[in-house]
Amino acid sequence: MKTMVKRNVFPTFLDEIFNEPFLRNALPASHMISKGQVPALNLKENDFQFTIEMAVPGMKKSDFKIEVEDQILTISSVKNEEQEQEQANWKRKEFGFYSFKRNFELPEDAVFLEQISAHYEDGVLRVNVPKKSKEEKVKKVIEVGVV
Repeated sequence: MKTMVKRNVFPTFLDEIFNEPFLRNALPASHMISKGQVPALNLKENDFQFTIEMAVPGMKKSDFKIEVEDQILTISSVKNEEQEQEQANWKRKEFGFYSFKRNFELPEDAVFLEQISAHYEDGVLRVNVPKKSKEEKVKKVIEVGVV
């Protein structure tokens, strides 16, 4: 008995065309990561901190927005890109749009929110979230009132 497999060849064909090495350098950098994907991510933890590393080549540090609200760390970016080339008998203009947003829930009373730092170098964004030691963690005490 044969199994029938339905296959959509068209998107694969386009991906092969646009991922050719000669086109990779001709298109804006944001094209390579603008297919609805989020950047690749490494999450590391040691006794002192959490480290988030994101692969986001072709960006500037001013392209990132990093916020913390209600124990949620949000890393996002919106970038518009235009390229224009003009020579004697032709003109080429390309534009692209790239955005992403990643949320990370931080452990309550276990990190120093005011000491979170970020560094962008060689296409990698590193966000360091310092952890509190066991002695520094705030314990919540609920007192029982008399009625």
